[in-house]
Amino acid sequence: METKKNNKIESLQVLRAIAFLGIFTSTGHTDITKLGGWGVSIFFVLSGFLMLLSYYDRDGMDNVNGVHFAIDKIAGIYPLHIAMLLLNYVIQIVVNLGQPGKIIDIINNYWVKFVVDASLMQAWIPDKSYYYSINSVSWYLSVCLFLYAVFPFFLKLMKKYKGNYNAVISIAVILIIQIAAALVSKNITIFDAISDDFGRWFVYVFPVYRLGDFLIGCNVAYIFKNMKKEEVKKTTSQTVIFSFLEIGAVLLTVFCQYMRERGGFVIFDKGLSNNVIYIPVSVAFIILFVMKKGIFTTILTNKFLVWFGDISKYTFLIQIKAIKLVKIGFEYLGMSDINKYILTIAALALTILMAEIYIFFEKKVKEINKRKRQTNSVF
Repeated sequence: METKKNNKIESLQVLRAIAFLGIFTSTGHTDITKLGGWGVSIFFVLSGFLMLLSYYDRDGMDNVNGVHFAIDKIAGIYPLHIAMLLLNYVIQIVVNLGQPGKIIDIINNYWVKFVVDASLMQAWIPDKSYYYSINSVSWYLSVCLFLYAVFPFFLKLMKKYKGNYNAVISIAVILIIQIAAALVSKNITIFDAISDDFGRWFVYVFPVYRLGDFLIGCNVAYIFKNMKKEEVKKTTSQTVIFSFLEIGAVLLTVFCQYMRERGGFVIFDKGLSNNVIYIPVSVAFIILFVMKKGIFTTILTNKFLVWFGDISKYTFLIQIKAIKLVKIGFEYLGMSDINKYILTIAALALTILMAEIYIFFEKKVKEINKRKRQTNSVF
């Protein structure tokens, strides 16, 4: 495993960057790839992996209040979440200038959804008009709030493990439960009365179901943590073996994606494949990137992609509104039929720019608050 810098495993930040690009290029506006489900699964499994590594040996975790812990974890990104919700209204108002009646309708139609989104409750509602409402990617933050809240409880349980055997059994049980629950949610017709999209919501958005991805990541981290980590100099044969494993992980992803589109097998049903088939793939990528012994993970772990991974928590929340702004801009210029690749590149550039602007002001606010605390401590 590479040396950590500021308690950060840089190769995993690269994986986070790649996962974000998979999500970004599969949105309905860009639609270049079909890797959104893969990227989201990476995010959840990786989150569990890093949380376990970060907090397993930290003092005081046994007495942490889960709700307070979750709020603290979300606090840093929450202002951006609200900013994106408000930006949606600004965009709608500007687009509909001169139509006051339509603007009033927009405000009347969205205020309930604004409250739901602002309170991060949207992922609990099995209705696409809510969990994909104002900022369609913010359901992820809603799920994370739940995952962080229950993490201290599961951390206590995992500290009672007797060894890696417990973690392996836990992973197997979680996968079996996820597959069974997905099949049930898709095939019991009583759920049709709740939502015509209940199956997709259940396996893709529902926080309790996504807890499975997160806990698998935690258990993989537990196994990884207990492995002997003797620093061994890379050998040529080792590099070749891991390089082939990295190629294999990519080919496995391509195969899963092909089978997902082709259908025909239960495990590759589009309901299940939104989540379950990508979990083993996610685990494979995390292990390969954290070990970073192959040529591809070594090359990819560079300053640019590490930086891009660092800002991905911001770009993830910004992407949809940035894409919308770019589309409006091209339409204003009479280029509504712009090539989707040009649209994607322009939207990605704007997403990064908006993220950096937010980070700049975030740092300024932190500096001001720090000076205030120092001034108050003097008096």
